[in-house]
Amino acid sequence: MSKPEFVHLHTHSYYSLLDGLSSPKALVRCAKDLDFKSVALTDHGSCGGLYNFQKECKQQGIKPILGMEAYISSDRFVKEKGTPINHLVLLAKTKSAIGISFILALWVISKDSITSPVLILNYLKHIKKG
Repeated sequence: MSKPEFVHLHTHSYYSLLDGLSSPKALVRCAKDLDFKSVALTDHGSCGGLYNFQKECKQQGIKPILGMEAYISSDRFVKEKGTPINHLVLLAKTKSAIGISFILALWVISKDSITSPVLILNYLKHIKKG
């Protein structure tokens, strides 16, 4: 039986402000140097690096796993009520899920009632595919 391969499913690029340092391209090249077969990109509330990440993965022969790390809460009035905020890594399983991720990223960026972009848990329940 072959040994299971390790895959990073939670990585950040410089599209995760104050949390990531490398470019998507550098991340993929590092994965290639370490002989990884696949790697994920899950920036905080952003899908900005996914295009370059996917493009570089294709050039390097690595399977891209596309995603986003979202801040989630059970209540949209996070700031006013002090509702706890948690992290959730969302990984796209299908092409339609990638589009949904872009929509979610744009949606959380457009909300200005709190200091961090937050997805409301109830809204995620309506998205079941991918």
